[in-house]
This record gives sequence, structure tokens and C-alpha cells, in this order.
Amino acid sequence: METQKVYDKLQIKLDGVGTNNIAVDKQRAVLMINEAQNKLVEYFLSPVKRDENIRYVQKLLTDRTIPIETYTSEVYQKIKLPENYFEFSSIIGYATKDTCKNVKINLWEIKDQNKDEILQDSFNKPSFKYREAPFVVSDDGIKIYTLNEFNIESVLLNYYRYPIQIRQVDKDDPESPFDESFQIEFDDKIVDRIISNAVAELQINTRDEYSQINKQRTIQKL
Repeated sequence: METQKVYDKLQIKLDGVGTNNIAVDKQRAVLMINEAQNKLVEYFLSPVKRDENIRYVQKLLTDRTIPIETYTSEVYQKIKLPENYFEFSSIIGYATKDTCKNVKINLWEIKDQNKDEILQDSFNKPSFKYREAPFVVSDDGIKIYTLNEFNIESVLLNYYRYPIQIRQVDKDDPESPFDESFQIEFDDKIVDRIISNAVAELQINTRDEYSQINKQRTIQKL
């Protein structure tokens, strides 16, 4: 949907809930709508709602083959997460040891606080023989623990990317036209939910602002 149409629907929704006295220029609308759609995607991907709503965000699921960074330690190897990374889905590693090249390695996620125990456990520590290794997501990357038993050459990362973020032609101008080459990619049903969530968030923030102002006035009168 064209961003200008989304903005027009936002204004109509604001009028309909009695917040037409609140000024929402295009610059503020961009922030509100982008935040609302990101929160909605996060909600869809939450563990409780993922199975129920996964169909709404399937277009965001993508994959990328990522080479291992040149830096490695004796304990782990690391890849950097893509800039548009939003949420993890799955990962497969391709490892080399001696004459065995690009062997598929099953990777499984662990919690950072459990890694020392797991790496010392003969049944769970990295194994080229059993084609498996644990990993953690941290420091804007994924650390794959190999204990220097084998080398991970690359990984196939499946992940959910950020939805397209709407923007203005000139982000420093509050009333600059929208850049229509960056439009919300969801259907009208989801766009309506994004707009409703943006309006609801604005109402909450407005009530909080009024509450703070009234509280300050009360304090000043004391």
C-alpha cells in the first residue's frame, strides 16, 4: 500500500477516536508506523503466537549463506548477523576436518550460562563424528563452539528479516513527501492492525504525558 494512503488512514483513525487535537506530522507518523509494524511482527514471532500467526510473516523468512569471520578462537568460530536480521529461525553449518570437506553439521542453540557445562559433557560437546555442535546468539553474531576439533567454513542461516521501513524523501523535514519506493509490504488487513496499534500507542503516550503534566502542576501548588 502507498505510504501516503497509510498516512491518510492513520489520520482518519485518529479523528475517529477523538485524538484529532494531536498533531501528527509525516515525520512522527513514520516513527509511529515503523514502530507499530515492528512490534506486530515481534508479536507474531513470539513463542506463544508463532504457530498461530506464522503465515502472516512468511514473506519475511529468508536465508543466506554466510562465511565464517576470519577471527576464530580455540573454543568457537563466529559469523556476523545480517544487518536486516530480526529473528532467528534455523541454521546449518558446513565443516571441514582433514580430508573431509564441507560436511553438513547440525547446529543447536544453547544458553550462554550453560555453555561451560555443555562443552565438558561428552554427549553434548562439539563432535565432527556425530556431525553436531552447539551455538549461542550474542554480540550481534552467532558463536559456534567447535573446541578446535574441526573448522566451520560457512553456515546457511534461515532468519526473519526486518519488514520494510517506510521513510520520507527528506527525513529532516517533518512534512517531506514519503519515499514511495519504501512501502509497507503487508496486505491491507495487517496494515489496518499496524495503524490501530500505532493509534493505541499514541493514546497511551498522550495520557501519560497529560498525567505527568497534571502531577507536576499538583506538586507546584503544594
